[in-house]
Amino acid sequence: MSKVVRAGVSFPAELLESFDKIVERMGLGSRSRGIQEAIRTFISINSWNLPGDEEVAGVLLIHYSHEEKGVEEELTHTQH
Repeated sequence: MSKVVRAGVSFPAELLESFDKIVERMGLGSRSRGIQEAIRTFISINSWNLPGDEEVAGVLLIHYSHEEKGVEEELTHTQH
């Protein structure tokens, strides 16, 4: 397990109230755990957009019906 570092953070009261409700509903157990999860998500969402040597891969899945008229043309348009 890695070393735990304490950090002080200030929040607007309304933001913290909303956050605490979500932490409770998700059953995370503590505000600290919720903040850790929020920071992990923030890093995951934003780190790909920062300059660096990391490779990024993605997949785009489209679920459609072959019986729907015109769908092939729409898919071709979307690809281009």
